[in-house]
Amino acid sequence: MLSTSTNQLCSGSYTATRQWLLSYTNGYQRICQQTVSVLDPSAPVLTCPADKTVLDGSTWTFDVPGARESGATEAVVYDNLTNGAPQGVDTGGLEVGNEIVPDGTNRFPSGFAVEYWATNASASSLAGTVTARVRFYANDGPVAAVSLIQPGTLVYDSGPVSISGTNSGILELNEFQLTAAVPLNRPLPSTFTWTVQFEGLGDADSAGLNSYATAPLVGQAAAGDWLFNTNAWTLQTAGQSFGAQLTSLSRGVVLSVVGTSTNVQCPQSRTVARTWQAVDSCSNAVTCTQTVTVVTPTAPSIVAQPQDQSAALNDTVQLSVAVSSCPPLQYQWYFNSSNVLASGTSATLVLPNVTIDAAGSYQAVISNDYGSVTSAPALLTISGAPVILTQPLDTLVAEGGTAQFAVSAEASPAPAYQWYFNSTNLLAGETASSLTLTNVQPAQSGSYSVVVSNSAGTITSATARLTIVGSPLITAQPQGITNFQGQPVTFTVSATGIAPLSYQWMANCSRPISGATSSSLRLKSVGPADSGSYCVVISNALGTVISQPALLRVLVQPRLVTLVENQSGATFSFSTVPNLFYSVYFSDTLPGTTWTLLPNMFRQPGTGSPMTVLDPNAPPVRRFYRILVE
Repeated sequence: MLSTSTNQLCSGSYTATRQWLLSYTNGYQRICQQTVSVLDPSAPVLTCPADKTVLDGSTWTFDVPGARESGATEAVVYDNLTNGAPQGVDTGGLEVGNEIVPDGTNRFPSGFAVEYWATNASASSLAGTVTARVRFYANDGPVAAVSLIQPGTLVYDSGPVSISGTNSGILELNEFQLTAAVPLNRPLPSTFTWTVQFEGLGDADSAGLNSYATAPLVGQAAAGDWLFNTNAWTLQTAGQSFGAQLTSLSRGVVLSVVGTSTNVQCPQSRTVARTWQAVDSCSNAVTCTQTVTVVTPTAPSIVAQPQDQSAALNDTVQLSVAVSSCPPLQYQWYFNSSNVLASGTSATLVLPNVTIDAAGSYQAVISNDYGSVTSAPALLTISGAPVILTQPLDTLVAEGGTAQFAVSAEASPAPAYQWYFNSTNLLAGETASSLTLTNVQPAQSGSYSVVVSNSAGTITSATARLTIVGSPLITAQPQGITNFQGQPVTFTVSATGIAPLSYQWMANCSRPISGATSSSLRLKSVGPADSGSYCVVISNALGTVISQPALLRVLVQPRLVTLVENQSGATFSFSTVPNLFYSVYFSDTLPGTTWTLLPNMFRQPGTGSPMTVLDPNAPPVRRFYRILVE
């Protein structure tokens, strides 16, 4: 092997060449070599700005993505910011700066900072709209009198950058291509001149840079500073070394705008998308896009109002409103101005199986983030022949009692009623939805019906049978009662029939209760033994009837019988009473604000015997239990 050499290519790519020497015994020699190309396919790292939403008419710009070559390293190559007490130099509107030699080999700027100050002699703020412009020049101009080469080719111009009034500020630049008046798409020269020029100074405004007497901490600065005035460069040999700092990357990328597109989504909104591309020196490329949604801050506008409609009973009705606006929109329909319709939350309101009650006005309120609009009311009219909703029912009444029949119907226009006896006998004056017969007699026994009609049609109800009896007839059954132990309880019954009526109350509907011979039964102080069913037998000369059972449930405080705690949890039992239900809850603290139901312990029926409860999850410290009796 003779040698191995390496040749750096673009980015992280390189070639490696090795030579070999082959010698023969007769003195002949041959040389061969192999070259290996190592290519870096890594695309640049492109950090895209997030999508955003802005208001139409406001001032906005696309944000700038961050881009650097994969594997690039960053370093401070020039630092003259932190090396001692500075002295302010008033540069006014002149362009001044330093010729510098950055340290190391990194020449792709990632950040440039320069110290400045800007004040007004008579006010606390600047009178003008002051900006600062940073420029980089290659020192390739004519040779100056002191053998230094003047600034020549302009390689970078930041354009105007707004500054504020301050005694000590830092102007920072972090992007040198997209936002620049003259973009920097190549590495900086080994020696170059940076300058700053203030523009827009108003009355009594002053601005300038800070200078240092000592040498920069990193990199070098030429003696003196360059001044551009009257279209010529002058080296101020007794000039200043201004405060500035430059960070650079070892490799750079070219960042450019690929394109910008606009997409109109709806009348009040559009999206504007910008795509950037970053390309490294090996032509590896990557793109990214930021989308800006531009919205118009206006309330929705109705373009089609809901229309009046007529419908028949049980029809399905749809009411719609159309708006000119962008999503998201919120809809809320109202009935008769103030009644919120829970199902009316879209542009179309659907009313299935409409009834008479659905007749009225409907309107919608449509809103977005910027306001709301209310539609004109739409009138819904319901029409149709009568429909009977509930039929009259058979009735059993004692002679001399009162009988009542009723029908419920819907119709539009409102219906008229006419009652009939035994189908053909018109009952004069009975033209309401209900019929009441007082002091009924046996001759009134029979069938009753009603004809319901309006201009759209007629319908006849089902017949209802009236039966008149003289034997007792219970008109109000005794009702079940639940009460606490020791409290009084009263059962009552109402009955009609030929007088006199006699009453006998029965415990458990089988055992007569001594002295309980009136239409009511009073138990002064109930206990567990009183639990059960109670009936009453009502008699007269024509017959006997027994009431439906009325259940008495006496709530008795349960008594703890056993309590055992072991490795399986807690087990306890308590007394129960038939016809009662028991639920068990627990809490680990007192006073307990939250009680939790034990599994399988909701409304367990009592039997009269103790009920056993197992809590396998009882903690070893303590737990409290509550028993609910119903």
